[in-house]
Amino acid sequence: MNKTCGFHLYVNIKNIAEIIKGDEDKNDDLKRSIHRLHTFFCGLTKVVKEYGGEIEKFTNGRCHIFLEKGETEKDSEYKVRINDLLVATMYFSDEVFNSIPKYRDYTSFKVQAGLDYGEFYKYDIEGLDEFTTIGAVANIAAKLTSFSLAKEIYITDDARKKLAEADQELFKRIDESKEKEIQERLKGSPMIYYAKYTVLNKRN
Repeated sequence: MNKTCGFHLYVNIKNIAEIIKGDEDKNDDLKRSIHRLHTFFCGLTKVVKEYGGEIEKFTNGRCHIFLEKGETEKDSEYKVRINDLLVATMYFSDEVFNSIPKYRDYTSFKVQAGLDYGEFYKYDIEGLDEFTTIGAVANIAAKLTSFSLAKEIYITDDARKKLAEADQELFKRIDESKEKEIQERLKGSPMIYYAKYTVLNKRN
């Protein structure tokens, strides 16, 4: 079990349960939704790998991603890479995937995300070619995701401080009452910020 440090990002299809429930009595549509979900995860995996991220697991419509700093990577490069990963995963999920012609007539996937930064353990599961991460940082990122709205990324102050200075300014503190509600679900009381991924998008 190796102790390390990095960003944990959860990307979730906010309306996946609603889509599946709506297809329950339509056998062909349900099959298509399951196929869509599989295609989505395959595409997202390629995007994550492009930016050097790792995927721990998929659960329901949620993907758990983490990004460690490379051994020879400069802090400035790491800060740019996390921003690029945030934008790329959300852009793929919200715009690219939903624009695939054969899926265009189906309900669009609405995506949300949560991000935290901190120490965690990577544990290789004995006898299996699998690993898991252990630590509060992943749990916090997952809970933040459940509160964020579509196209939004919720992050802790710890994660925000690790971003490039220009990117930090793009995240705004969430409403005090909502922050308190989220803090009650978390260990500790971190300040919480949010941004639409389109605000972080530097493609232009």
